[in-house]
Amino acid sequence: MLVLSERKGALTKHDIWFAPAPRSVQALTLSKFYQCGSSSFHPLFIRETFPTLLIDLRQSEEDINAAISKTPASHIKRARRDGVIVSPISDYEEYAGFYNAITGAIGRPQLGKRPKGWNTDIRAFGALFEDKWLAMHSYICDREAKRARLLHSVSTFRSQEDTAKRNFLGRANRLLHHRCMMLFREEGFQTYDFGGYRPESPDPEIRGIARFKEGFGGTRRLEYHYVSIPRWLLTQAQTLLRRGRRSAGPSAGQRDNSHAAATNPSPAPAAPASARLAAYDTTTTK
Repeated sequence: MLVLSERKGALTKHDIWFAPAPRSVQALTLSKFYQCGSSSFHPLFIRETFPTLLIDLRQSEEDINAAISKTPASHIKRARRDGVIVSPISDYEEYAGFYNAITGAIGRPQLGKRPKGWNTDIRAFGALFEDKWLAMHSYICDREAKRARLLHSVSTFRSQEDTAKRNFLGRANRLLHHRCMMLFREEGFQTYDFGGYRPESPDPEIRGIARFKEGFGGTRRLEYHYVSIPRWLLTQAQTLLRRGRRSAGPSAGQRDNSHAAATNPSPAPAAPASARLAAYDTTTTK
């Protein structure tokens, strides 16, 4: 189990990952239990279903690779030949700059200050080509549960209209997933969690993401989040506030993404409406 708490003003939110069950003593706090071992009804908590896709890292590297479909496997090999490399990202500002440059262009929530646990409980990796970032992932890393869970994934893929560039970025992202799997396996993690899997979603973009993940093989699992009522009410209020701000248009206080442009020499252009999932937060959308 992993507990990550964040304080903003007078409010403290608690994210509890992979607990056996929600704890009644936290029912009146701003708590959310992600992917609990329990599936039962728990009073004072709102239960949310969460289907995901898991790779068993206890397998040999050969067996993991054998489960990857033919096309994704060839894309991973080609990305290596093309010179794409995977690197850890220790600098939170660099990671947040890349993430916010893309998500800001499509109206998604931005990352704020460096979270507690960065580089230990939360780790990031990116795909690089000629010193330019192509894609980045962050992971919840629970060493007790031996589980690495995709938290955020962001790339310039869906903002590209050139087919060759989209294909190149898609191959780079597959390599990023594969290399992270192997790095976590080498460190003794036993489960690689894709952070959500919805092949039956009515949204074609979400279904496309599910097909992408399916290419790696894995096992489907239905898990559950449990949200305290105060946390649920706060989330609803924040969602309504964001919608109101979007309806009102950009404000004078809109976030400055100049740092992102500096850390990523070729930031993605503003994405068209059809490309609204250029980045996705697996905590909220999967």
